[in-house]
Amino acid sequence: MRASCFFLGLVFYTFLLIFSLPSVNASETPPYALEMGRYHSCAINDNGVTCWGSDNVYGELDVPKGLVNVSQVETTKGLSCAIALGELRCWGDEEKLNNIPLDSINVSDISLTEGRGCIVANSTHQCWINYDSVENSAFLRTFNELTDIVNIDLFDLDFCWQKNDQSYSCYIKDETSCDSSGCADSNGVNNIIGVTNFEVAGALSCVYGSNVLACDHIYANSGYGIVNTPKGLSGIKDVAISGYRNACVLHDQGVSCWGGGMMSHLKIWGLFMILQQVIKVVFVRLLIQVLIVGVMA
Repeated sequence: MRASCFFLGLVFYTFLLIFSLPSVNASETPPYALEMGRYHSCAINDNGVTCWGSDNVYGELDVPKGLVNVSQVETTKGLSCAIALGELRCWGDEEKLNNIPLDSINVSDISLTEGRGCIVANSTHQCWINYDSVENSAFLRTFNELTDIVNIDLFDLDFCWQKNDQSYSCYIKDETSCDSSGCADSNGVNNIIGVTNFEVAGALSCVYGSNVLACDHIYANSGYGIVNTPKGLSGIKDVAISGYRNACVLHDQGVSCWGGGMMSHLKIWGLFMILQQVIKVVFVRLLIQVLIVGVMA
């Protein structure tokens, strides 16, 4: 009898643990913006921001309550930031938080990477570094010489920017991309007219404009398939790239991902949600059977 009670308690406790895992409400509105970081990812829908993917050591997944009207979300290791009605809201690694100009107003764009970050506020860009290095110093000198920037995207030594005349440029890392004298232009997706969205990560850059989605990589022939963008997509809302040679786009038909390396956070999350639902069904049936056996005993 004691063993039966113990087994029943163990099954019930495990059942509660499974149901306590985060789940997706099918009635929630679909996301309209997506950020895929190397360590965690975030998405925005009409209900706010949802983040997932890391072990949450610094609280980077703990989205502040009441965070609504979000226009952009950005991630890096141990840190997440969002722009809500022109104000900057960040959570996670306190050491990195100390370097961010959180008192900025009228913020229209933000980009973060492990060693540095940039914002655009009041039509002026401002960048900072989290530690001194030759690459970070070269990065600051390069950006300090630029003007009229409206959008920025950073990843490791890669960075792209767009000016208010819609011109688009990239510095993509290779063996000589940055040194003590500055940064040199390398492969990138250029000559796209009317750029409305772009992303850079892991020597990969993707650009969307004038109904054209194009990606380029310094290892374009390496077999990862990351430059083979999906065809026939309409209504592209956002482009996101992880640090593992994966790219995803949000569009009218849903989410499309491609590339190689490690599986993207979205795919991992999707498989996890399917597995979670299967486990729930199995444990519900098992719990019912154990209860019936217990009552009959």
